Amino acid sequence: MSTVVQSVPPLFIKDSDVGVPTLTPFDMCTAAIRATNASSLEGVQRINGLWRLYFKDRTTRLELCISQRLLVNGKHVPLYDKNPYTSGQQQLQSSHRAPAQVND
Repeated sequence: MSTVVQSVPPLFIKDSDVGVPTLTPFDMCTAAIRATNASSLEGVQRINGLWRLYFKDRTTRLELCISQRLLVNGKHVPLYDKNPYTSGQQQLQSSHRAPAQVND
C-alpha cells in the first residue's frame, strides 16, 4: 500500500504585525497550538521578518484562514494565505528573466 504525502502550504505572519522583536519560535508555536492543537502543527520558521506556520493537514490550515487572526503574545495579528511580500507580477518577472537554457 502506498502513502500519498500531501503538501500543505504555510500560513504567513508579518513580523511587523506582531510588534515584538524578541518573539521566539517557541512563542509562535505556543500561539499556533492555542488556536489549533499540538498534533496539527508541523513547525514555524522566521525568515527576513516573515513568519511561516506549517501544518500537517489542510483542514487545520483552512480553519485558521477562516478565522484570519492569531493571538500572539496578547495581540491579534492577521494571517496571510500567501506571502504578502510576493505578488504574481514579481514572480512572473523573476521567472521571465531566467537565463536561457544552453543545449550542447
